[in-house]
Amino acid sequence: MFLDGEPRAVGSGQTVRDLVRGVDRALDALLETGAAYVTDGVGRAIAPDAVVYPGAIYRLVRSARRPGAGPA
Repeated sequence: MFLDGEPRAVGSGQTVRDLVRGVDRALDALLETGAAYVTDGVGRAIAPDAVVYPGAIYRLVRSARRPGAGPA
């Protein structure tokens, strides 16, 4: 599967959060606080606890908004 265009090996039962944590703990912290989220190949948001699978495409999106700031 791919995360931000880079191929990644996935283990059985591995989640999106596991994948992000394995790539970069700082990115995982952004995911945890809501300052980032993950989408699939067509832009749909994916839950951090979703199980990843070979061939999937995911993108990590960093939000410009501060967590908890509410709508502009």
